[in-house]
Amino acid sequence: IELSEPTNSSLEERNLITSKPKVKDVLREHKAYTLSEVGIKKFNGTVLGYVTPWNNHGYDIAKIFARKFTHISPVWFQLKLSDDEKSTIVEGKENIDSEWMRDVRRNNPEIKIVPRVILENWYHSHLVVLLTNTKLPPFIGKQLAELAKYYDFDGFVLEIWSAFAAQQKSEVSNIIAKIHAHFKKSKLELILVVPPPVHYGGRVGLFLKEDAERLAPHVQGFSLMTYDYSNYQRPGPNSPIKWVKECIKLLVPKPMSPIRKKLLVGLNFYGYEFTPTGGTPITGNQYLKTLEEYKPKLIWDEASAEHHFEYKSGYSKNRVFYPTLYSIKKRLEAIQEFHTG
Repeated sequence: IELSEPTNSSLEERNLITSKPKVKDVLREHKAYTLSEVGIKKFNGTVLGYVTPWNNHGYDIAKIFARKFTHISPVWFQLKLSDDEKSTIVEGKENIDSEWMRDVRRNNPEIKIVPRVILENWYHSHLVVLLTNTKLPPFIGKQLAELAKYYDFDGFVLEIWSAFAAQQKSEVSNIIAKIHAHFKKSKLELILVVPPPVHYGGRVGLFLKEDAERLAPHVQGFSLMTYDYSNYQRPGPNSPIKWVKECIKLLVPKPMSPIRKKLLVGLNFYGYEFTPTGGTPITGNQYLKTLEEYKPKLIWDEASAEHHFEYKSGYSKNRVFYPTLYSIKKRLEAIQEFHTG
């Protein structure tokens, strides 16, 4: 199949946003974005995009479509506790790409670059140190603020909440507030990664309405992990739309609450492949390769608002869930309806 190049005709004109997409269209048109819309942001709210090390193509996407984002978060840093447990160390500085940052800002001078910082390999004893040593949270705040000043970041996306597995919530909130106090002095933004308030089967999550209310004054946004709903023990859609809406309503029930705008609803741009022996996340290249090889039929599931397909490999029957233009459109409609980011 010959690949289509970027073009001036819109996705609608090419009839590509449909519940019945053809595999040949996906294979032919997947690189053919609309040139005339590259610099146009159609969504009113905050748009945060992650650039991950396992998909280098994301760096190019961020440059080309910079005007469609308000924030870009390269997944660069890990926060570790020092050996003497009196300070922290930021690892991952070798990932910093200043030239790429310049290119992104050249294409959108308004964009905010907010690298992700994650607490990595913190054992229970480390977390206890962070909870009990009152000097550590301000130290982290100051350390990150200095890093931002030196490398010209606009803030950080902080992934800390899930490490504590919902224990000592008020103490963890205080830690975040102390970190934010240093950010505020330096006019830096803090976006907090948060897990969903409910999981499959109604299981209650680690981040709830009262947590959002307590933390809202100390963050510019909550990056909500509304994906990975299913797993290999229970194959199915990655992010059923009813569940996404339920997560929003549980965290911020009042439609006019100012916290709604701070909720950044997660959209997965990867898929999942389930086999009889397990399941694994897949990126676009793997998805295209499978489509090319097996030419399956894409099936629309109205309940979850996701496409999937099945194919046989040897003796095993595999199922693949992967976002399509139509499934993304349905989620964007829901996000606009709920006035979130």
